[in-house]
Amino acid sequence: MEEFNLEQINNDWEQKKSEIDQKIEVLDKKRFAYKDYLQLQQYIENIEGLTQDQLFHARLLDIIQKRSILKLETLPEFKYALEKLPNTSKEWRTEMLAHENAHANVADKLGVEHFDYSLIFLEGKDEEKLYIPQASHINPEMIEGWTKQRQNEANLEITQAPEVYGGRLSESDKKEIEKIIMEHK
Repeated sequence: MEEFNLEQINNDWEQKKSEIDQKIEVLDKKRFAYKDYLQLQQYIENIEGLTQDQLFHARLLDIIQKRSILKLETLPEFKYALEKLPNTSKEWRTEMLAHENAHANVADKLGVEHFDYSLIFLEGKDEEKLYIPQASHINPEMIEGWTKQRQNEANLEITQAPEVYGGRLSESDKKEIEKIIMEHK
């Protein structure tokens, strides 16, 4: 049986925190313009025939190419990164942590694989620093053996999760819910 080494765990965590700090410092200087992000999002959403999964990956691909995204594997890493973001309130960080974790918890509960958390670094008007937190999971449409109805129900439950947990839905959640309902009428 492997021995539990608390010192090694602490050293690993300190190293991980240092890596996150360095990435935040770099990404803070390489922000993607928020207006360009919105234009890209609208462009991709207007392309006919793309699945939800293709839309999601098209958005992420462009953002990643612009090097404006920080990927975090675990909830403690995500929490730490949120705490390190400059010019954010404790209330905002707490709300974002709960919001994205609600999406991840419901995805896990439904048997939809949760991948990671991420932060997109954007720049608004007058060089305002903006952050878009996200929890990533496999699209239920990709799960073999699930009926269209089950896929739709899972997408809806995952998207509505923050509200079910007592939080607020983001504007993007509201748009996604509307889109899911319209596509599956």
